[in-house]
Amino acid sequence: MNVIVFTSWTMQNFLPAVHAEIIASHIEKGHQVKVVVCDSQLQSCFIPHLLQSDKNKAPFKDEQTCTTCQFKWRSILQEELGVSKENIISLTAFPKKLTVPSFTTTEEVKQYKFQDINIGQGIMSSLISIYRDVDIDVQKNRNSLEATYKNAVSAILTMESLKDFEPNKVYIYNGRLAERRAVVEFCELNNIDYDTWEVAQSLQHYFLVNKTLPHDPKEFAKEALHLFYEDKKVSQDYKIEFAQNWYQTKRYGNYEDNPSDINYTKLMKETNIDSLNINKDKNNIAIFVSSEDEVASLGGQIWPFEYRQTESIAKIIEYFDKKENNEFHFYLRIHPNLREVENKETHKLKQLKGNCLTVIPADSPLSSYSLLDICDKVVCFGSTVGIEATFWQKTSILFGTSFYSYLKDSTHIAENINHLFELIEDKNLLPKSKEMALVYGYGLLHRGKHIKKLDIYDQPVEKLYSKNKLLYPIYKLYKKSNTVGKVVRFLNLQKITKNTLIYFSKN
Repeated sequence: MNVIVFTSWTMQNFLPAVHAEIIASHIEKGHQVKVVVCDSQLQSCFIPHLLQSDKNKAPFKDEQTCTTCQFKWRSILQEELGVSKENIISLTAFPKKLTVPSFTTTEEVKQYKFQDINIGQGIMSSLISIYRDVDIDVQKNRNSLEATYKNAVSAILTMESLKDFEPNKVYIYNGRLAERRAVVEFCELNNIDYDTWEVAQSLQHYFLVNKTLPHDPKEFAKEALHLFYEDKKVSQDYKIEFAQNWYQTKRYGNYEDNPSDINYTKLMKETNIDSLNINKDKNNIAIFVSSEDEVASLGGQIWPFEYRQTESIAKIIEYFDKKENNEFHFYLRIHPNLREVENKETHKLKQLKGNCLTVIPADSPLSSYSLLDICDKVVCFGSTVGIEATFWQKTSILFGTSFYSYLKDSTHIAENINHLFELIEDKNLLPKSKEMALVYGYGLLHRGKHIKKLDIYDQPVEKLYSKNKLLYPIYKLYKKSNTVGKVVRFLNLQKITKNTLIYFSKN
């Protein structure tokens, strides 16, 4: 079996850990494995962008981060996993003779194909994530567009160069961003089997999906149902208790932030919502919005929506404001993670008005759970609050797509905007059973396989240098002598030694 593992930036510890696990599993079976790595061919890198404070800055490469990433990952591949130099494949650099097209609209970018392969979806996904904006100005952000375009083309050219290897399987992390989505589309066009993978919310597990993206709600439902009903390794009582505890933890905020689950409860500690002057004689509906950019970055194929959230809310308010003796009032809770995001969509949310609408801004300390408790129904477009509402036995309506979309009877599903109006108006609409909420809560944290060597990337630099007899003495002197340390820093010798090791690892 011939396998390609496509890797690019590997600075987050779970990335090299999972890549290494996949590579090792195939080597142990005697398969031929080639690992695609970035040796600074990518025009931009997500890691320094994620670390920078100015999120409006164009994506870029940080030289020190770039060198360390190459140095450590190549060392792990060769020293820890035994991958030969010949099987470590550098990304093909973007050819100087090629030029980036002069795009004028986002639709042009989305539809763009390079060598019959759509690379536009991945480029747009990257740009949306970088700027947290659905309405990207492709001319204003030309530099960012060029960088992500070149990344995607580099990925395609690399895969083209490996055609003679005749891969039976390709592995890609996430599969959403420019260079990674390009590999997904390449595999689709060339009928090559591929798996994409992602880490579960626990950050202790990872899961693989075949010939789709990790964000596919159908795949989540299939695995969550299997874990809850068919996996007999743990008792059903344990699963139920675990899921119940997860919802309690989410509600009361008894957990620390992690990259896949930010604790926003600490920003919403005000449980007294008398300031909203809620009229209990009316039918009070809570509307919880997700981040439009996060939804749009997944693409319409995986997460289809009839309208943007602001459009849907505007239609709801228009419909109910026209009613004589309207019995309904809506409380729009803007998600706290939008409190520092300024774009067209957040501006539209703030500008929504109506006689039957109260807007609770993103920076409001009012508790979303207190709002959930006091309202009669909940409307969501993908927010986790939709399934949480079911757990807390509140009537929950989903208009859009979410990870719980295909967990049958987890929420009431609105098929279109008119159906949404009907569900809101139905006074006999009852909460769904909380059973599917338990399936969701347990599956979210137990999906996939446990990561075996999560600390593989955390090995000390001394260990890496010590494997090269020529360069290790320089490193020891640098660490032990302040005088030598000053010289090393002045001459940038640490970077030079890293680059030298990278050079030797290739040749």
